[in-house]
Amino acid sequence: MGMLLAAKGMKSHQFTYIQNSMFLVKLAETFDKRYGEIVKWWIYSNEPMTEKFANEVLEIAKGREKQEEGLSILIKHSDVKGYLEPEECEKVYASIKNMHIPKENDTENRGFDYMLDCWRYMTKYCSENKQRLEYK
Repeated sequence: MGMLLAAKGMKSHQFTYIQNSMFLVKLAETFDKRYGEIVKWWIYSNEPMTEKFANEVLEIAKGREKQEEGLSILIKHSDVKGYLEPEECEKVYASIKNMHIPKENDTENRGFDYMLDCWRYMTKYCSENKQRLEYK
């Protein structure tokens, strides 16, 4: 069981919930190490974001607000059900199009590069073709 990403006219992609959570933390760490720590706490604690952490995120993102906005859309979205509108896909794509998730060692390969490529491809397609990207 896991999350399925689907858009009309495209091949669907499926990831486990755990794999997706780990991917989002890695993506956040690529943006900023402290940002990644905050996202990791938020995802795994199952608690609402505190004002202190929210303010720290704003401080970290200074000068990179547009990139953080797209990442935030992706990170905060439920991985169970729902969709991203084409406008949201455009923001997510703009945020991740030039990102690369570095491997911590030669044996680390949890499919993060593949997942990032899927997100890039699907958000770009949905943005350009005015399609919703569905989470099923």
